[in-house]
Amino acid sequence: MDNCAQGNMQNNTQGNTQEIIDNIYKELKVHQKEAIRQSAEMDAFAYLMDMGTGKTLCDIVDTLKSQAYPWLIITRNGVKINWAREIQKWTGHADTVLLEGTLNKKVSLLNAGMKRGDRYYILNFESLRGMSAHLIKYRWGKLSLDESSSVKSPTAVCTNYANVVRQQAQRVRLLTGTPTGGSPLDLFSQFYILNPAILGFYPRPRSKKPISSAFYPFKHAHAEIELQYHYNRKHESIRRDDSGRPIYKNVDVILQKIAPYSFTIKKEDCLDLPEQVIMSRYVDMHEEQERIYKELAAESVADIPENETMSVANALARMVRLQQVLGGNVVLDEDRGERRIPENKTSAVFDILEEIGDNKAVVWCRFKAEIKYLQSELNRAGYNVLTYYGDTEDRDETYGQILAGNYDVVVANAQSGGLGLDFTTANYSIYYSRSFNLIEYQQSRDRIYRMGQNKKVTQIILITNGTLEVMLDKSLAEKKSFSDFFTDTAATSGGREALRLILNGG
Repeated sequence: MDNCAQGNMQNNTQGNTQEIIDNIYKELKVHQKEAIRQSAEMDAFAYLMDMGTGKTLCDIVDTLKSQAYPWLIITRNGVKINWAREIQKWTGHADTVLLEGTLNKKVSLLNAGMKRGDRYYILNFESLRGMSAHLIKYRWGKLSLDESSSVKSPTAVCTNYANVVRQQAQRVRLLTGTPTGGSPLDLFSQFYILNPAILGFYPRPRSKKPISSAFYPFKHAHAEIELQYHYNRKHESIRRDDSGRPIYKNVDVILQKIAPYSFTIKKEDCLDLPEQVIMSRYVDMHEEQERIYKELAAESVADIPENETMSVANALARMVRLQQVLGGNVVLDEDRGERRIPENKTSAVFDILEEIGDNKAVVWCRFKAEIKYLQSELNRAGYNVLTYYGDTEDRDETYGQILAGNYDVVVANAQSGGLGLDFTTANYSIYYSRSFNLIEYQQSRDRIYRMGQNKKVTQIILITNGTLEVMLDKSLAEKKSFSDFFTDTAATSGGREALRLILNGG
């Protein structure tokens, strides 16, 4: 192709791109335009925008304007499909490569796409470890870390591999509405990956783990540290106040440093959304269920020696087992699997569905067994049911049906369906069971209460009386993950007593 022909082709591409951008701008909210304006000339930038405020579209426009190709998007597994759909919807470009399957398959898709000159590549965080060595063979015009709180831990494998890939990207973006889980220290790894110069803490020379070695002085600068001894080993921990809360310092300095490199906005400050009602509905345990729950709860507390330190992981594992009982499942053993027991939550779900009439609903469940059981019962009652969880086959087709509203009820798992997806064809959420993770809960809640929703939204939480669900509700209402809630409770009453209080509902 001669130079003249190349020039004409380039001009046509630029002309088409500008037309696409102009059409998108007609649909943008004021806050989205401002976010794009602030990020336009920045190689490193974070969209710290509440869930449902349109940060995905901001990032798409940013790429169109900068022409920063190839573009690598790293996100949660269940959200890859949504990114591909959004790129297709707004740009008309179909050259999106979903990097999935076996490692060899992902590598083959990557290399083939690069050979063709494809512009968009989407990978999940869990695949970074295996793919990083192949990703760094290419120079990326842009890297976006969607739900960047996935890399908030400086010691996590995913965090360190994300940092390795970041070195090969000219332009980097963070996208999250929840950059911290309550600790300002969670900002470090995310902004270090964005650009280490932002926070100004650097790793020790020749460090094999640059993020964690740079995090050490950052933690000392922004948290009160005390030495503790556990099994004769020295351990640093963050000092807590009289109420058991961690003590941080100089937080305003962190916020001042990240401000020029980020755009922050809350949903209530930018969206004219319809009314949202969040309400609790309490249910009692079935007689057999109550007997099993109380026996297991008593055993869980009794087998902890008096005055023994109890790890958070140990406590949560015991709570998960009891939470399964509250959903109607008793885990027997590996050979015998699970046994279904009577419970009252399913009847409550049916009562709610009858009350809401023709309105569509999403029922959120934590466990696969709950999803499969509810799907079966709802189908038997004549409801048109879709399911969305980790093992869902044909996720793309299922999500298309959700977007089209071709269902009565969606039964979903928050870990898969609560991230980055649009469920605004429904205006009711029913929480059959909830994750212990605050962010997962918040994100699932915002699947129906977001841009595009034009009906009153009602979110109904089912809570079993006299059980850990009462305390879980208190924890999430206080905007704490259950792990932090247990830690705070244990700080004042001891691990054994904290577990007893939580399992008995306070």
